[in-house]
Amino acid sequence: MFMSVIVMENGDILCDPEHTDSHEDLLAANSIRDGYAQQGRFVRVEFIPGDDIGDIAAWNLVVDENTVPEWFNRNAVFAKLESIVRRMVVTDLRSILLGGCHILLNGANVGKMVGGRIVAMRGNATVSDVGNNATVRDVGDNATVSGMWGNATVSGVRDNATVSGVRDNATVSGVWGNATVSGVWNNATVSGVRGNATVSGVGDNATVSGVRGNATVSGVWNNATVSGVGDNATVSGVRDNATVSDVGNNATVSGVGDNATVSDVWNNATVSDVRDNATVSDVWNNATVSDVRDNAKIANDHRKAQPK
Repeated sequence: MFMSVIVMENGDILCDPEHTDSHEDLLAANSIRDGYAQQGRFVRVEFIPGDDIGDIAAWNLVVDENTVPEWFNRNAVFAKLESIVRRMVVTDLRSILLGGCHILLNGANVGKMVGGRIVAMRGNATVSDVGNNATVRDVGDNATVSGMWGNATVSGVRDNATVSGVRDNATVSGVWGNATVSGVWNNATVSGVRGNATVSGVGDNATVSGVRGNATVSGVWNNATVSGVGDNATVSGVRDNATVSDVGNNATVSGVGDNATVSDVWNNATVSDVRDNATVSDVWNNATVSDVRDNAKIANDHRKAQPK
């Protein structure tokens, strides 16, 4: 799904892709009663990209109603929506984007984005500075997002993509295919992160979840939680009231602060420090546990036997 639209009987198009993907929000914002749909006064539609988001002529127009009134002209509506989306596309150098809804395709190079929404980034598209509650949702094809400030959100991020910066209550979600996430501060959350990915930094009250395939997680601070972390992964830092859970083959966990819990930690893994009231559970073959402090508990330190 991408663009939700209300088509009025008089041909007017109601949409606000910068702010909402909800038909109901559009109806409420325009003081339109839902009962009008049963009277054939408006039609809910979705305008959805195909496999190639840049091929707007191949997008799909989907009617979200049980019946379609006779006045509805599919070709005319498609033409209007195609025109709206084409104005969102960026394929050139822009020093700044102020708000709005955008699709960044190959060749796009945006120096700064203030507010607004980037629906997708493809090809070698680049955004260097994203701030003021701006949202970036779908990043693929070696696209790069660098700097993100002021409650910004990054979602998606695929295929060798890189996300760097990301601050102040920001959220990064997804991140696939040899992707790297770096920075991420103040109540930030990083989720997903797969395929030889690296996560570095991750600040106050942050949560890191997932992280697979030769991944490295470094930093992770106050009240942070790290969960997952796959093969040959390394987790380093992890501070106050933090929890580290599941750390896979040949993994190393280092640091882990007050009231922290470390659980599992597999073959040839090393756990070091782990402080006050901390618990370490399941540490497998040839593993080393060092410094486990007050009221801490170590369970099932399998130094000799491989679990069946």
